Amino acid sequence: IGGTKIVIAAVDATGHIHARRGYETNSTRGFTVCLAEMQATITRVLAEANWAADSICGIGIGCTGPVSPQRGTIHNPYT
Repeated sequence: IGGTKIVIAAVDATGHIHARRGYETNSTRGFTVCLAEMQATITRVLAEANWAADSICGIGIGCTGPVSPQRGTIHNPYT
């Protein structure tokens, strides 16, 4: 998750990418719209990988920092 683009991928435990999609962040549309686009992209990537959502054992998120894992917040006003 970045200031200019977001990439969603279905990656197995060995690091093999089964499906991947990226798109512009375009944060000016607001949180609700951006979240809906992320959810739709996740659904699309899972379908392309032929994976069921209930078969996923983990989710990894990469973003600019600093990040507070205790609060679940990102503290980087620049991106």
